[in-house]
Amino acid sequence: MSGARENAALAWSAYFTAAVWASLGVAGAARFDTLRGRVLHQAARWGGSMLGLRGDHSVTNLLLAARHLGLGALLDEIAPEQVIELAAGLSPRGAEWARARPVVYIEVDQAAVIDAKRRLLEPAQPRGELVLVAADLREADLGEALGAALRDRRTAVVSEGLTGYLDEPALRGLLRQVRRVASRLSSCVVLMDFYLRDGAAATPARDAGVPGEAWLRKRALRSMLRRGLDDLEHLRALVSSEGFELRAAHTARDLAVRAGIAPPPLELFVIAELAPARSGGDAVRSQR
Repeated sequence: MSGARENAALAWSAYFTAAVWASLGVAGAARFDTLRGRVLHQAARWGGSMLGLRGDHSVTNLLLAARHLGLGALLDEIAPEQVIELAAGLSPRGAEWARARPVVYIEVDQAAVIDAKRRLLEPAQPRGELVLVAADLREADLGEALGAALRDRRTAVVSEGLTGYLDEPALRGLLRQVRRVASRLSSCVVLMDFYLRDGAAATPARDAGVPGEAWLRKRALRSMLRRGLDDLEHLRALVSSEGFELRAAHTARDLAVRAGIAPPPLELFVIAELAPARSGGDAVRSQR
């Protein structure tokens, strides 16, 4: 996939995901629900209907809900004073947090997505500090992009839905950039989702009698895991080599329980809880 095509895929996925969040009633999501996103979402629902699948309870919706709401629950537990969200898309979380909490929320994404978000936020800007930074992290340096917006506060760096677009060298580059930013902070935790092939392989068959289910499952797995990691040990080795400890690995089911929603039928990903490595680090608390 060329850089231009990847940029387009990221931008379109931002609109689609925003429409899914709005359909699920995620707080603040209606503000970012666009006609483009609704068209994409409806097209996906029609496609699912043709295969005999249930629209609003589709695998995609359940996975996106577990990831987004579960990640929000993890952030609530951490209670950071500053959040840096990478490839934030049209997520409502930053605006909602800036509106209701004493937090600096910095969102980083491509210029086209940031411009769209600024338009959708007007005229009702959040009362708190929401900082929107336009940068393509495959080309720009994260530290330079953040500039004076970065402050030495208790910080959480968040990445939701980005790693699936990155091959391993690009993923290493991203981790290296985050590590450099973390080195400038007194306290930093990283929450980043990763697709793992072994979780998908271990997922039991479900709804075998539903027309199209097996076909869609195979297509979804091929697409989502094309750039995934092998297993938890692969993830641990990867982040360790880039200067992080893997402190916990939260599965989709664990995240759904945290968020109080129905668990998705596929265990395709974990949200890794990372911290800058130190000697004698804690053992991984795997939620697998």
